[in-house]
Amino acid sequence: MMSLLNLRRYPVVLLLAVAGLVAVIFALLSVDLVRLTVANLDYLRRTGVAGIVDGGFLQGIGLASRGTGVLLCYFTFRLCEAELTRRYRDWTERQGK
Repeated sequence: MMSLLNLRRYPVVLLLAVAGLVAVIFALLSVDLVRLTVANLDYLRRTGVAGIVDGGFLQGIGLASRGTGVLLCYFTFRLCEAELTRRYRDWTERQGK
């Protein structure tokens, strides 16, 4: 498992593709996430226990899992970005010598 997380073993093109893919997933998951969460909390505040029984709690769980997915996409993008930046700096240092 740890060898999969070693980003130095992957080619640059793959890292760019993964960074682009998670950026798209990040955008799709985060569209209206805040608005839906506020609406769900408002619904639960207004209806109380009846709102929980009617599915407001399950919707809240779904929104929380979507938020977790957004966070994982962000971290994955940042990891790819850090590795690509490190490789670029190494390349520029080699070119300067």
